[in-house]
Amino acid sequence: MINGDVVKNMKRSIPLNVVKELYAKSGNQCEFRGCNNQLVTNGINTSNICHIQGLEPGSARYNPQLTNAEANAIDNLILCCPNHHKIIDSGNFDVNQLLAMKYEHEQRIYNLLNEKAIKQEYLQVFNEHNFNVMDECFWTKPFELSIIDELDVGVKQLRIIAQHRKLRGESSVYNNIDIANFASNLEYFLTTLAINTHPSESCTFGVLKCCEDDRRAFDKLWRDIVREYQQLLD
Repeated sequence: MINGDVVKNMKRSIPLNVVKELYAKSGNQCEFRGCNNQLVTNGINTSNICHIQGLEPGSARYNPQLTNAEANAIDNLILCCPNHHKIIDSGNFDVNQLLAMKYEHEQRIYNLLNEKAIKQEYLQVFNEHNFNVMDECFWTKPFELSIIDELDVGVKQLRIIAQHRKLRGESSVYNNIDIANFASNLEYFLTTLAINTHPSESCTFGVLKCCEDDRRAFDKLWRDIVREYQQLLD
């Protein structure tokens, strides 16, 4: 937990909201390239906030042109374990090297959190719209026609998720599978299935009727979709 005492003990006038943002972007890990040590464990905070451009005369990478506010801004701070704070300030690390470390680490943490958020969004769609049939060849035998409608609603929701993420400048890729492409492939499958399905007398169940070549192509398409679905569940 980050509190006012943490900021006070650093003897720096870093705003509390900046400190919280720095911890969040770091994922509670040292941002020195290759370290990733956890910085708060069992309530014990071992982190050091390091200025990329020095705050005071004589400090590492001191920049006299920075205002106090600029020196203590989020873009000029990197979160480190005590060992790497010493290494940064005593070694030959320039501003650009530290900025690169900070960006790479925070981008990696962002991507991890983004992937988790994506997965939670589409798993909810899977659970609500009968996507559990995706591990079965339900279409090879008489199947409930309502399955097509149910999956189609889910496909539309997946498209909305992907579109909203795109508008926010966020990725819709999880585990190397693009949700938008997955939704498009499944939509094509469902449309083709609906066109080639003949309802039973009760109109509750349907049977796929097509030539052998079309059935083989259909089977391949379905297997590809199921493979992507299983990959999304991992």
